[in-house]
Amino acid sequence: GVDLVDLEVRDGTSAKALNVVCWGTGLQIVQPLWTSYSAKTVMKEFKVAWVKHCGWPEIIVHDQGPEFMGNEFQNPAGAAGVLTMPIDSQSP
Repeated sequence: GVDLVDLEVRDGTSAKALNVVCWGTGLQIVQPLWTSYSAKTVMKEFKVAWVKHCGWPEIIVHDQGPEFMGNEFQNPAGAAGVLTMPIDSQSP
């Protein structure tokens, strides 16, 4: 599954991070997002953090936030043959 999590930085500011967990292996990668949380940025960082090292997954389970539902995230995933599955808005 993939989602965004809040980070608390040492200087008291906050940022977000892309949290990717493989449900098959338990491997987890957390990639800080310092500048933007747009669908385009999230996909770019997903490729850097996950795809570069592990390849494209078969399925991406994600929440319904605009960073995952946007075309800039959905289109590259679909072009790579990845099934994207949004979870219900009240799911953990």
